[in-house]
Amino acid sequence: MPTPPISRAEAHRRIDAIEQALREGGTPMGVMSRRGERSAVRMAFDRLGLRQSVNRLSVQKIEAAAGRLIDWSLSPDARISPDTAPKPRFDPPSIPDADVPVEELIEKLERNYQRRAEHKAAKTWARFTLHDDGPYCLAVVGDPHLDDPGTNWALLRQHHKLMRRAHVHGVCLGDVVNNWAGRLQRLYAEQEVTRTQGWKLAQWFFSTVPWLVIVKGNHDLWSSSHGTGDPLDWMSRGGAMLEDWSAQFEVATPAGHAVRIWAAHDFKGTSIYNPLHGPMRAAKFSGGDADVYVAGHQHHWELFNGEDANKSSRPFWLARARGYKFLDAYADQHQFGSQKHGATIGIVVDPSREGPAALHCYADLAEAVEIMEWKRARWEAAACHDARPDTTIPNGQKPPRTRAR
Repeated sequence: MPTPPISRAEAHRRIDAIEQALREGGTPMGVMSRRGERSAVRMAFDRLGLRQSVNRLSVQKIEAAAGRLIDWSLSPDARISPDTAPKPRFDPPSIPDADVPVEELIEKLERNYQRRAEHKAAKTWARFTLHDDGPYCLAVVGDPHLDDPGTNWALLRQHHKLMRRAHVHGVCLGDVVNNWAGRLQRLYAEQEVTRTQGWKLAQWFFSTVPWLVIVKGNHDLWSSSHGTGDPLDWMSRGGAMLEDWSAQFEVATPAGHAVRIWAAHDFKGTSIYNPLHGPMRAAKFSGGDADVYVAGHQHHWELFNGEDANKSSRPFWLARARGYKFLDAYADQHQFGSQKHGATIGIVVDPSREGPAALHCYADLAEAVEIMEWKRARWEAAACHDARPDTTIPNGQKPPRTRAR
């Protein structure tokens, strides 16, 4: 009696069982089984309760009834023969790739890297060339925290006027406003200045002082958590160089005299015995020799002047600027003392002098500006004297008489 034909649904059921057995490691049709291995077709038939023989003809009848081929490639067995792999049943459409070709992508990445490398190299010891020769002053401003209720605005306004004097140039060490983010946003409830008003204060501060460099501190970098960009990026456009956390730059006069400043919100390393441990570490182990290493962040000031005989014969300064947050509940809680001076460090540069006299740091900005102006007066007087014509008469001769008119 002939075997009755199987239905399409039954054929699909058998093929699904065979393909599942292939995924589980069953041996494909036409592949010799090793010891312990079983044929995928036999495994499937046993699960379905089928007692018929397993051969290629029976499998082909199942495929014909289902109208589909068994996907033998589902087996992880590397011994599968190309003859048993399913034959393609159609030609796929030709669809071009929506993305750029890999060769163009590689070329683009190479160009972008080169541009970024040139950008980074240009910012390392970037040179600011002043328009005037002679002594000048750099006002290195500690953490302003303009919107904090503990900010000493009376002192800040005094220093703001000094920073607007001729030949005074500003360098900001960061933490311009509180810019509370994350769980610290609750602290806005403890200050009368809103976040929007804080940015107004920052805009006023940056638009009324001739800034050379602005370094972003941790409070400034929190702007990324708000998801609306950093307002400092817009406030500094067309003016100061804006850097995250640290900036290395030179200030030069038209005559070619230059000083190197490494300004950072803070340097790596702390010590309870040495408030300048971080800047000192940078001075000793950095590759570049700066004339001044200055930081903020820790809300205290300190100055050190020295000369590292093992590294350079050039004198250098280490400095911290205290900033303007004089009332600080966090500092009180953790028993940090509150200093009264050094909110901004004044750096007086005298290109007409050499050695230690060429550069000096002061914890009193008013004193620094006063000394700078005195030095400029002396320099201008000397410049005027050098510009006069030589009226000396050689060999002791008397000057010629002129007829009175």
